[in-house]
Amino acid sequence: MEEMQNRLLDFNGILSDERLEEDDVMFGAVPAYKHIGSGKIVTFVHTNGIHHLPVYPCMCAGAIPTDLQYLAMGFYPATSTDIATAFSISVLKQFHLFKVHAHLSTDAYMSILRRLTNYIFPDMAPDRKRELGRVWQQWNHITNLKRYGFGHSKNYEKPGKAELALYCAVCPQVGVNLPPDWKSRGPLYQYYRYLVGDGNFVCNHIHITGSQEAPRLADGCGYMTPSVPYGEHLASTSETVEPSTCYEHRAVADKNKPKKGYDSTGLVAIACARHGCFAPAACVDMQKGERQKNMDYAFCQASETTNAEALPAVLFAYDINCQYCIHFRKRISNGQYLHFPASVPIHFLIGLFHVHGHKEECLARFAPTFFPGAGMASGEILESLWSQLNGAADITRTMTVANRSEMLDACMADINWRKLQSMVFWLIRQHKRAREQLKRATQNFEDLDKTASQEHRDAWRREMKAANSKRETQSDPSAMDLYNVKSNKVEAPVTVQIRLMREENQQNRNLGTTTWVATAITLQELQYVFQPLSDTL
Repeated sequence: MEEMQNRLLDFNGILSDERLEEDDVMFGAVPAYKHIGSGKIVTFVHTNGIHHLPVYPCMCAGAIPTDLQYLAMGFYPATSTDIATAFSISVLKQFHLFKVHAHLSTDAYMSILRRLTNYIFPDMAPDRKRELGRVWQQWNHITNLKRYGFGHSKNYEKPGKAELALYCAVCPQVGVNLPPDWKSRGPLYQYYRYLVGDGNFVCNHIHITGSQEAPRLADGCGYMTPSVPYGEHLASTSETVEPSTCYEHRAVADKNKPKKGYDSTGLVAIACARHGCFAPAACVDMQKGERQKNMDYAFCQASETTNAEALPAVLFAYDINCQYCIHFRKRISNGQYLHFPASVPIHFLIGLFHVHGHKEECLARFAPTFFPGAGMASGEILESLWSQLNGAADITRTMTVANRSEMLDACMADINWRKLQSMVFWLIRQHKRAREQLKRATQNFEDLDKTASQEHRDAWRREMKAANSKRETQSDPSAMDLYNVKSNKVEAPVTVQIRLMREENQQNRNLGTTTWVATAITLQELQYVFQPLSDTL
């Protein structure tokens, strides 16, 4: 064995290299020479720092190309010819997690590796952030192709729209997680496609002049929408100015407000309302404010990529749906690049946080609480997703448009993947919580139901059924106005108390009676507040 090693060393010219007699051939962060014998010194980047090692590729007859030899040994070369730098697969996996989870920039990660290499003088270590950024783009794209089944055959098939994206595994998907006879299993509302849309003004992008645009490796294959048809949609669609029918919300008032120096003022995205998974190919850039043509395109793309057409209906929650829904079908029919099946019913909702900032009638018309089948979803889950994605805003703001799209795709893919990882445990917790709260809700309802007569119950059921039917069949949310409290304005309790106390003083009799009655009413109200707590003791 020793003789074999010596013969290999002699074959590669290592034994005849006089520099090996030096005490430290790798002294310093960068070697003083580039070759040892017939081998080339290559910079290797690993999780524990930057290293320099001589490489002797296989030169046997029929040997695979040098770059493939690196890949076979677990290293990704920065170039395919004349390789001078290679990254271990381990460092690429770690860097990927730091980017998508902690939103660490390439420069910051390389600075950490340089400090690990030379803690005292990190600037003496090689700086390979340019190579790292380029290699990560390639490795991330190739990894996605592998995971989604592309590139395994000689007849290479290029991925299409949304074919490199993972959607929610729990939401109903025909042909994926539903049995063949799903239409006959239980009420159809449990198979509704429930989506939520929202705008984000944090993940914007600065317009960079004088720079050559980088090529897109997977345009529209992930969560960002295809750029070419979206650009054509924006160019061919005009934004109509409609009078506001509700309070002046920011999304309505600022929809045509530009932001100087930015080619993207933010994002509009669609996600499943129950579990918070981004819809594939349904994240678009805004050019000004939160305009309807941005949301129209994103919503139509989400409906297509999630196969909403195969389901009984679509529920769509959006902050300003009382305004957005008015001419939705008309905008779709006029849009050359918009498509939403006319046969699929769509019901517009407003999230439970934003709906209370609307006019009083919007609560019964658009709150999910009043829509059968909406369940206990708040319709605000995109707010929590933005809080995760906003961490990437600082590093994507000055990227090229193509690199930014790939980075946002990777971050949204990671969010959906982590949702999938924790979905089973989350559903178990939600099921336990629902069973516990069902008992309390049932008891509270029965206590309230006892106060009504049978005639009232029958009348209310008929009115409720008629309102829901009118809303679903005629798409008329005003049918839900029967839930609004209709009462004449009465004096405030404090006003009544002051008036009665003045009458007592004028008549000089029964002094203190008003205060006594007001105190009794307050005590009675407190009893209702603390009654549920006493039941749990």
